Amino acid sequence: MAQALSQLGLSGADGILLDLGISLHHLEASGRGFSFLRDEPLDMRMDTRSAETAADLVNRLKEDDLKRIFQKYGRSAFRANRPEDRRRPPAAGHPHQRRAGSDRLRCGAGGGRRRIHPATRVFMALRIAVNRELERLAEFMDQLPGLLAPGGRVCILSFHSLEDRIVKQQLKAREKGRRNEAWPPAPMQASGDALRILTRKVVRPGPAEIAANPMARSTKLRAAEKI
Repeated sequence: MAQALSQLGLSGADGILLDLGISLHHLEASGRGFSFLRDEPLDMRMDTRSAETAADLVNRLKEDDLKRIFQKYGRSAFRANRPEDRRRPPAAGHPHQRRAGSDRLRCGAGGGRRRIHPATRVFMALRIAVNRELERLAEFMDQLPGLLAPGGRVCILSFHSLEDRIVKQQLKAREKGRRNEAWPPAPMQASGDALRILTRKVVRPGPAEIAANPMARSTKLRAAEKI
């Protein structure tokens, strides 16, 4: 974004809208395995120029490392349908290599009804890991004040608690004139880093909006202004 602003001859943006959600295109039309409801290659890359697919990650990591990803990003326990050596996508060269299907993984312990299907949590965790979503969000938040013109505003839509926590902590840290120590990618500049939070409480969609757009139900909006 800094490069784009420079190319346009702008010192900063008057407004930035950051939508952290996955699009319907990725879920329904990309063919890259973002949904376990479709039999597609287990790719999950937002940017196909990236080297590692979800299948590569699943085959490269040890089982304990995969569990940590599922627990950290998906907050879900993991249980395989099949023995370890058959749980992963087939080796390269197999006609059905790197395919995603709802019969591949089963997650969670115990029974009962759950609001979010455990396979949804696993696929979300894989997507976050493959695309380094939280690290890139933290990098953006670190650069944010330098991307805004004085008086410029940013609105950020997040869709799960891990994203929202980074946004909330970084906005609060900037309002206090310092970075949150949990995400210190670079030393803070001497001035021009302060933000004023415009949303003292996170803004959520109301019943009418959710009825019109069910995908908005988990949205959280936070906004700030550069001082």
